[in-house]
Amino acid sequence: MILKTNIKERILEFAHTEEKFKQDFFKKTGLNYSNFTGTNKNSDVGSKVLAIILKYYPKADINWFLTGIENNEATFKEKYYSLLEKNNVLQSKLVGFLEAKTVKR
Repeated sequence: MILKTNIKERILEFAHTEEKFKQDFFKKTGLNYSNFTGTNKNSDVGSKVLAIILKYYPKADINWFLTGIENNEATFKEKYYSLLEKNNVLQSKLVGFLEAKTVKR
């Protein structure tokens, strides 16, 4: 399997999804943004960089950084809990609506 991205590109993608601005990610981790751009983007990443990312983002999928393949179990759990939370919010709104409707009668 040929990967379309390298580790540094995946780290940039992760930074973009975890923080509103990539700069916030680099400020938080203390990593240097210039090491992830231009010709530096094609250089290797040491284990120290991954350790720093995991220190600040413990739920980061190290497997995805290394291989480009998502950990399906972690993705499934994350999606499940997200949907469960949305369901609970909708349920609360529905109960509130029904209670308000009952009071008006």
